[in-house]
Amino acid sequence: MALVPYDPFRGLERMRNYFDQIFPDTLYPFHMQMPVVPIDLHETETELIASCDLPGLENKDDVDIDIENNTLTIKGTIRRTHDVNEKTFRQRERFEGSFHRSITLPYLVDENATKATYRNGVLEIRMPKRQQARKGRVQVDFH
Repeated sequence: MALVPYDPFRGLERMRNYFDQIFPDTLYPFHMQMPVVPIDLHETETELIASCDLPGLENKDDVDIDIENNTLTIKGTIRRTHDVNEKTFRQRERFEGSFHRSITLPYLVDENATKATYRNGVLEIRMPKRQQARKGRVQVDFH
């Protein structure tokens, strides 16, 4: 007899699957909300690089990238082309709809020199770091 590890969420997953079968998407639309868009952020000496998995983008108009007040915001829409009759779906897990994610950047970046590429379902944003202001001692004049 094989031992099966205890999974405290197994019952919740069964209940979710049960509700998915009972209620059609039109009555129970909230189970398809996209989880938080995962973003990896790393740096080199000269730039910050953000990477996130966004499978299903079809063209550049489906995603907007903004950098304002040291915050990177990625938002857009994933559309799926349906070759399958809606009534024949037995399970649907791939996300379709709008997404939005904002993160605070650890450094000031040059918004005008930022470049983004989308390849194989991964969005990569390369943001050059701004030159840091030089530290200097301020002299105080006493009168």
